[in-house]
Amino acid sequence: MEQPAIRVFALVVGIDKYKSGAVWNLESCVDDAQKVQRWLRKDLKVPKDQISMLLDKHATKENIEKGIHRLKNNENIKRGDAIVMYFAGHGSTVPAPDGWFHEGSVGGKAEVLCSYDFGQRGVVGISDRSLQSMLDELSQAKGDNIAVILDSCFAPLQSPANIRVRRNTRWTPSDKVVTSQDLLAGLWPAATTQAYPRGVGFCNTTNSSAYTLLAACSPGEKGY
Repeated sequence: MEQPAIRVFALVVGIDKYKSGAVWNLESCVDDAQKVQRWLRKDLKVPKDQISMLLDKHATKENIEKGIHRLKNNENIKRGDAIVMYFAGHGSTVPAPDGWFHEGSVGGKAEVLCSYDFGQRGVVGISDRSLQSMLDELSQAKGDNIAVILDSCFAPLQSPANIRVRRNTRWTPSDKVVTSQDLLAGLWPAATTQAYPRGVGFCNTTNSSAYTLLAACSPGEKGY
């Protein structure tokens, strides 16, 4: 296969089927992830061994975190190489514990990417704050040529929806699944020392030079 002018490494995640019965399944996230893989392979000529795929049951919180960690520690990835992270699946919001945003802060919501095991034994998925910290570490190691594509949404349905709409909306409620303490326990270690602005979620721009974010929708909108 012809090599691209710029080397590309990718972590591609797609989740239709969730382990928890409290989380409704989706219909097209795995297909979307596979389309991204085909785009990388056919259009960008990225070698297969430079693309890590995590689909359905393989896309646990631990495996996603390990995938980002492997990108950081991969000696074949040189500073300035292009790195793509794509996530298709549910997003959600979780009550934030006191002090989450800054010392003394009370209340608020944190956004999370729902991994396959979201809600299992306190697994809260990957929070906005955790992902920010992981991407900061990745950027420090490999440079800022990083694109993050989140094909999810974080705004709840405003009224009861029919099953077809529900199965296509990439948001799930979390109140009965996880708690604020689960969120704190699942925090990426390096994120514990960093303040995080209230209300920005995954659209945090405090360190926008670390990566480029492409989101399926704006805060308050729906992603399908």
